[in-house]
Amino acid sequence: MSVSLTMIPIVLALRIVMGKNQFEKWVESMERAIPTVFVNESDLVDALIQAGYDAEKYGGLIKTHHLNKKDYFFWEFRQGKWHAIFSKQNSQDIAAQFMDDLERKLKQKIFHRERESAVEQIEEPRVFPTNFRDRSLLVRTLQDFGVNTVQMNNGDIVCTIQNAQLTFRQEGDAPFHVEIANAPRLQEIYYYLSDLDDEYKKYVQSQVYEKLKKKIKEKAFTIENEEVLEDNSIVITLNIQQ
Repeated sequence: MSVSLTMIPIVLALRIVMGKNQFEKWVESMERAIPTVFVNESDLVDALIQAGYDAEKYGGLIKTHHLNKKDYFFWEFRQGKWHAIFSKQNSQDIAAQFMDDLERKLKQKIFHRERESAVEQIEEPRVFPTNFRDRSLLVRTLQDFGVNTVQMNNGDIVCTIQNAQLTFRQEGDAPFHVEIANAPRLQEIYYYLSDLDDEYKKYVQSQVYEKLKKKIKEKAFTIENEEVLEDNSIVITLNIQQ
């Protein structure tokens, strides 16, 4: 008789466990959404082209480069009007320069800037939950990424990544939380944590796999077949002698 055991796919686990509401607040905190007078997409595109800017369709958004041709931002249709969505990680001077230039060239008021202050009052969360539970595996993963870690007397794990200080803190057996300080670009740190999370889960998967094989050997079962699926699941077929 054969029995198949399927391990939980690592790639299907959340990269950073934040929850829907917290994640949406984080995304919102990273942007400055400025409403405009444009209601129709065609009017917005025509105005941008007339002013010498590009208007590239990007899914349901429109992508436009700033005057320097390097940085760019997006336009999104919200609550019946098109909004300019600027990243808080970019200089506010660049965004202000663009808005002034567009209004000057079109000779009309385009942006409702009085709404901007309300957007900027959103507090940017700096503490995030993670999937990391095993302290030694977390330290090993960080070190494999070339990160020097310092383990404090209170148990915190502190390291520096891209000039930002990351403090991993754990309460009891709960997963670690990570506190991010002095991050010049928080989004880049988030992507780094996502890669770290993927690597950590590979170590966890390897540990589970080795423990499973040990249990199989103890039970005097034999492995009939092993198959790695496209989603990184591992299907193990056992041969159980009656």
